[in-house]
Amino acid sequence: MKIKIFILSFVVAFMFIGCDEIETEGVSGEPSAPATFELAGDNPYFMGVGNEFVEPGVTVVGGTLVSTDVNVSNTIPGAYYVEYVAINADGFTTSTRRDVIAVENYEPFTFGEFSSGMYTSNTPHSASPFQIKLQAIATGVLYIPDVLLYHYQIGSGYGPAYGAPAILNHLGGDVYEFLETPENGFGTITVENMTITATSISWNCTLDAYAYNFGGFLFNASLN
Repeated sequence: MKIKIFILSFVVAFMFIGCDEIETEGVSGEPSAPATFELAGDNPYFMGVGNEFVEPGVTVVGGTLVSTDVNVSNTIPGAYYVEYVAINADGFTTSTRRDVIAVENYEPFTFGEFSSGMYTSNTPHSASPFQIKLQAIATGVLYIPDVLLYHYQIGSGYGPAYGAPAILNHLGGDVYEFLETPENGFGTITVENMTITATSISWNCTLDAYAYNFGGFLFNASLN
């Protein structure tokens, strides 16, 4: 009986020693929070064609800025961007983007009867509504930060790569066309059934690569 008790005690003691080693091996402490960004200046940033782009700058909180990728042309009107990448103490990277819009003779413009300003947008996302700035950047030209009205970019927290900024031209009457096909991290987006009034905008969207139309949801936004 004494032999059995001794063996059992030895096994139990060995188990506790082993557990201590497993719990402490390779543990480096609680993970650091991801780096965040504070953009100086405007986002989106509007500039006239022919003018020099002056990067307003960014402050990184909880990390270090490792790259600033400027994809901007001051000779061709269009939508461009600056991407910032930062790294935190654990070596993980995060990024954000500033949209840059180059237009001819930049000044306040009109888009028919539509009013530029802050709009409240509704999307299929449960976190809706979101606040989004829709602005005429030339006579008959409307800049839309995201045709999905921040459904993925803010609602799902996927970030700027899953927004779909676009420039919409008013060709007269109820006829509109995009300067380029809207696109985000999921690919191109088809926009249909567009309705624009003085204080509201609405349309249907389809992610082309997935033939996904959000259940036929009508994306819409109204002036605040």
